[in-house]
Amino acid sequence: MTSSKNNIVHKERGAMDEEKAKKYEAFLGHPLTLTEMRLVPYVHYCAVNQERIEREKVSPEEKAILEDWTDKGWCICYPFNVEVAASPEFWKLACDILWDFYCHELAQERDA
Repeated sequence: MTSSKNNIVHKERGAMDEEKAKKYEAFLGHPLTLTEMRLVPYVHYCAVNQERIEREKVSPEEKAILEDWTDKGWCICYPFNVEVAASPEFWKLACDILWDFYCHELAQERDA
């Protein structure tokens, strides 16, 4: 009989890691930046709640990123008067970023 023990692998919330940043280079065309990493949770929140990005909550640098992502067809999050929508590829990217940089991991050990 096997039993399993759950162990939480704690991650420092929002801590940039160069190795993880490079993981996203194939999709983004460059390593993930700290600003992009920090913007993803807000875009994700707006998408799942069918909300618009609030102009007052983003910096000029973040606005440029949102405009770029929209121009590339990855999501619709700019202009600010539209509800956020995402392509399946962008949604997977956002969830992977949330997992890598924000979510504690549940690791399972199995005893024989």
